[in-house]
Amino acid sequence: RFEGGLAALRETLLDLLPEQSAQIVQTTRADREALGVGPELAQASSLMNEMFAALDIVDVATNSEAVQTRVAQFYFGLQETLELTWLRDQIIALPRDNRWQALSRASLRDGLYEDQARLTHTVLDAVDTDEDVNTAIERWRVAHWDDIARFEQMLAEVMSGPTPDLAVLSVCTGEFRSLCQLR
Repeated sequence: RFEGGLAALRETLLDLLPEQSAQIVQTTRADREALGVGPELAQASSLMNEMFAALDIVDVATNSEAVQTRVAQFYFGLQETLELTWLRDQIIALPRDNRWQALSRASLRDGLYEDQARLTHTVLDAVDTDEDVNTAIERWRVAHWDDIARFEQMLAEVMSGPTPDLAVLSVCTGEFRSLCQLR
């Protein structure tokens, strides 16, 4: 089910990422090559997080009428706009010293991916088929300004404080989940 879509995304993913994310991938790849990792493996491993998201992108494209590259642009555009990479990185950094911590962390991470896919599908359904991605995301932001501002304010507060723990990140993902229910 995913094979063809994943193969296509693997070839074009770097071009579909927002500039900031693409720069991180390129820096990671260069760092790995400097350590002696071959170019192909360095490229593949530097795209690992984005390729995990590719499963959701292929799924959204399969379940909507949108072209896969457009789904990817919306997926990553929303990710960058809402600082979801930072949120995901904080979740991944949570301790997993025991089974319950590992399960909690995995649940939060998987839920965030699931919610991001749901939001991508929702926003795609709300825009014109050939509307520019950035314009469409901005129009969605304006239409839901109060809810998005509340999420962004909370996230800014968390980002400026000490390293967030499971409780804080649970609240953040819960607030994000409420954004995903907006139409």
